[in-house]
Amino acid sequence: MTDQAGSPSPTPSSHEPWITMFNGFISMRKQTAEFLQKAMIWVAFFGLLYVMRQFFALIFLTFILCFISTNVSHTVQRTFPALGRRTITLGWYLVVIGIVSLLSVFVVPRIYEEGQKFITRIPDIYDAVMTWIENARSESDQFNRAYTLLVGEQGIEDFTQSYIPTVVEGIRSILGHALEALWVFILSLLFSFLILWDMPALWMEISFIQKTRLAQFYNQTKETIVTFAHVLGRVFQAQLMIAIANTILTLVGLAILRLPDVMFLSIIVFFASFVPVLGVFVSTAPMALLAFNLGGFPRFLGVIVMILIIHFLETYFLNPHIYGARMKINPVLVLVILLIGHHFFHVWGVLLGVPVFYYISRYAIRYPKDRPPLEPKEKAPVQ
Repeated sequence: MTDQAGSPSPTPSSHEPWITMFNGFISMRKQTAEFLQKAMIWVAFFGLLYVMRQFFALIFLTFILCFISTNVSHTVQRTFPALGRRTITLGWYLVVIGIVSLLSVFVVPRIYEEGQKFITRIPDIYDAVMTWIENARSESDQFNRAYTLLVGEQGIEDFTQSYIPTVVEGIRSILGHALEALWVFILSLLFSFLILWDMPALWMEISFIQKTRLAQFYNQTKETIVTFAHVLGRVFQAQLMIAIANTILTLVGLAILRLPDVMFLSIIVFFASFVPVLGVFVSTAPMALLAFNLGGFPRFLGVIVMILIIHFLETYFLNPHIYGARMKINPVLVLVILLIGHHFFHVWGVLLGVPVFYYISRYAIRYPKDRPPLEPKEKAPVQ
């Protein structure tokens, strides 16, 4: 086919490369715009978290109380269908308030008193350990060579002498912040009760954001936040149950061994149970050193045997029934996560490092078809 000048007219196929290139450019531009929009949304979200960092403890504890209370409410409602949601919520919070009141009156003052006594025992514990080391070095050449190889000729005296005041001040600081922590817990208890009491209306108010100018922000963050909240809530609920079991077993074991300051040592076990792997060593050290100071190596060995028994029960009975197949993370990787988390985020990095890593590795970086399914108990309550 030719035009009037006699030259051949362009065929439709000669324009296809340019059309394809233009469509590809438009598609890439749209994808870039969508990516930048999503990035700005998440930057705004994390910026909001940073601005509210002073209230993070209150927000986090309120969320955990809401999650646990919701599961309790659903369990009771399945067992007793005739009971209303608000009736169950009110009854559960009355029980919680009663338990907290009893602990505040009878247990917390004793923990504070035993903590102060433990501080006065630290110099005696240090002297007992150093005396044993010096005796062992003088009686055994092999021990002396191994000790010198590990810590050098100067020993650990200078290090421990400078470190003991830091430990003492740390314990006193924790005891001094006990009242502040109790106040945060009371506020969290109040906020979680108000949230659950009016949950249906509150859920409708939150869902209304879809009809506002913040719809894109809501749609972009909703699924991720809800999934992460379910994972985090289930992990901490399981850790709470294991922490309570560990604390009770430790309390019984310390009573059998007739060690003093059992309440203070048991509360250390309770909070250390929320730190995977490393928490075992943190909670064992005070009671083992105290036992060594009071009863020498035999009593020290008794504490170690007690911890091994509790760890055996936790590993083969508690974890399989409470955790199930979750949180199967290599212990070495856990220690690396805790180290990095503590370096950048301090206490919150230690508490949330492993759950956050679990969420990222199992959900955030995987395609939807490869993600492990959320169990029925983890579905969000919307009623």
